[in-house]
Amino acid sequence: MRSTALLLGVLLFPLGQEAPVPAPAADGAGPVTGVHPPVERSDPTRAARLAQQRQDLESLLARMEQFGHQDEWIADCTRRYEAWDALHPDEPGHVEIGEWTITTALLRAISLVPRAPALERRSPKDDGTYTLLVTLVDLERQFAARGIDFLVVAVPSKLSVYPEIVLPELKGVGFAGMGLCVVKQFLESSREGVETQNLSEPFVAARVPEDPSREDLLFLKSDPHWTVRGAELCAEHVAQRIAEYPWFKRGPYKENSHFRVEERSITYNAGDELASKGSRDELMRGRVVVQGNQPFPSLDPRSPILVFGDSYARVHNEQGADFCSQLTRFTGWKIDCVFAASGGQQQVRQKLARREPADWTGKRLAIWLLPEQLAIARLRYEPIELFAEEEE
Repeated sequence: MRSTALLLGVLLFPLGQEAPVPAPAADGAGPVTGVHPPVERSDPTRAARLAQQRQDLESLLARMEQFGHQDEWIADCTRRYEAWDALHPDEPGHVEIGEWTITTALLRAISLVPRAPALERRSPKDDGTYTLLVTLVDLERQFAARGIDFLVVAVPSKLSVYPEIVLPELKGVGFAGMGLCVVKQFLESSREGVETQNLSEPFVAARVPEDPSREDLLFLKSDPHWTVRGAELCAEHVAQRIAEYPWFKRGPYKENSHFRVEERSITYNAGDELASKGSRDELMRGRVVVQGNQPFPSLDPRSPILVFGDSYARVHNEQGADFCSQLTRFTGWKIDCVFAASGGQQQVRQKLARREPADWTGKRLAIWLLPEQLAIARLRYEPIELFAEEEE
């Protein structure tokens, strides 16, 4: 039987209540205490990876600050959200901007970013930055105690990659992506030993398709999710990052032996629920991973690589074009995936906490696919005990 430690996260930190976090130092300095104790890592390459990560984030931050327009972008999103909220108080919905549909949840998240944001270690009552930081540090330590590497991947939002949706006069020269606040949060997390990956740079570089006439963008116009091309781009860069771990060797599944990769035109079917939220059927073009005439079965709970997150992890799986299928294609490994369609912040971690000890056997890497919307919003991130002890 599993012990009551499984419920530790719920018993100690009930949903809707503030999780206890260490008080920040008066000058904002000092390490994050977190909930679990630090763990000494034996990987000799880890320090170099973290140093390179910080260097890349600092470079990206400098380019974002040089380009500017962050406050202008935040102000326009705020104006649009407040106009909606005035007519529909506290109700989720969507706003039509030309051909694009933007959820009010995304607009609200951006509206809560401070102007000229500076990452400071404030009390959780001030904003959600500190509690997200503590959560990332705590997760890293929990996974480290089990010998599992932890990587947080920020999925850019469509408004970060295509800010001209709300700022049509914006010039693209020097553009490095919006979402400066996320870069600052990741930089702080990196200083605390959390490995992160920000995909702003590759997404900005690929935001305009090689053939503009196809309008094959990285995000669906009427739906919050990325297109097949966006999922593939993310998987390709995450696979490159995975290859940096010294334990990694390409898995047994090979293209043209176990699966084929084909480029196809695909119709995204929104379905009734998403259609009620403004999503429409859209035509995409991208590469799919198939076996015969069916999507290649890319999931395996025994995989050394675990991906957890919300619907971004599995959208387009009916065509074999989702993030996990593409990650299998690039790594040769099937993927263990845990997702909560609309619960990438809290519910998916609760799902992980309900796993049996045997479910963690052989795991080498846990990847949190975290949509930017959840990284910039002022949300409560209560720590959760992932690994319950078995009763003797």
